[in-house]
Amino acid sequence: MLFSVGAILLLCAMASSQKPHGFEKACSGPEDCQPGECCVLGMQRFSIPNCMKLGQIGDTCRPNNAPENRSLWNPHGIEFASHNTYTLFCPCDAGMTCCDDRCQPTKDNFGNALDYQQ
Repeated sequence: MLFSVGAILLLCAMASSQKPHGFEKACSGPEDCQPGECCVLGMQRFSIPNCMKLGQIGDTCRPNNAPENRSLWNPHGIEFASHNTYTLFCPCDAGMTCCDDRCQPTKDNFGNALDYQQ
């Protein structure tokens, strides 16, 4: 019995110390993210920008996905401003380009990978 009570208290303490799902990496711009991440806004209604990792080889990407400044509104009329925020996906990491909607090593005109270190 004492073990059960202790286990329940431990689970409650762990659950209360965690942030709600979806808010663990919320951002209003790139300065809120770690190196190797960018601030991304999804396409769902009332989405909140989150930090995501820069695209790696084979990751899905959006060609010409330029960062934008946005004013977002929630159902209660509260405004949330974000700046330099990407849509859906981060750009590809350094040494890669978005080609055919996938991050791939940057190549020269002869098909040789340029300065990519794995």
